[in-house]
Amino acid sequence: MLKVGLTGGIATGKSTVLRIFEELGAVVIDSDQVAKSFLQIPSPCYFQIVAKFGTHILKPGSSYEIDRAKLANIIFTNPEKKNDLTAIIHPAVYQSFMDVVALNELSRPDAIIVYESAILFDTILVKEMDTFVVTTCDRELQIKRAMARDNSTIEQVESRMAAQSTRHMFYSGPMTFIDTNDESLVRQQVVDLYRQYRAV
Repeated sequence: MLKVGLTGGIATGKSTVLRIFEELGAVVIDSDQVAKSFLQIPSPCYFQIVAKFGTHILKPGSSYEIDRAKLANIIFTNPEKKNDLTAIIHPAVYQSFMDVVALNELSRPDAIIVYESAILFDTILVKEMDTFVVTTCDRELQIKRAMARDNSTIEQVESRMAAQSTRHMFYSGPMTFIDTNDESLVRQQVVDLYRQYRAV
């Protein structure tokens, strides 16, 4: 089994690379989707978050749904609140990942598991990975993609970019960079890398 950590800055093509890995046969985990599931009833994390942040983070009406945009705005502007959310979510995400690993150790011991997270190097899961993939593109293109995808202003995008981790830059272990500037060349890079993983 090979555990691959996929990371990179906002709008650098992580989701595209993850999808290609899945098409090639890898077991893929989108950390955002996992985390979103913990923001919903009946997850214990949901109740912890509402208790910690207050009912004002819920959407108006009777759905009791957490307003993710409102919650994101809180944690992006308040590092202490971000740490509070991390303390609730990350242990659950970690356990979810380890459950996937345990399941595949039994059913697919030769599986390649690709875990995607923009903040991977800020979490305890970084210690569980055997190798890493980092998506990159030119800054100007990154900003353009993020503005188009999220309907954000350039100031909002640059603020999010500044808040993202750069700890992977100081990692000296096995790491491969995928250049996503030309989207037509991304798939072949991933295919070549997947073949390398399979050959190990």
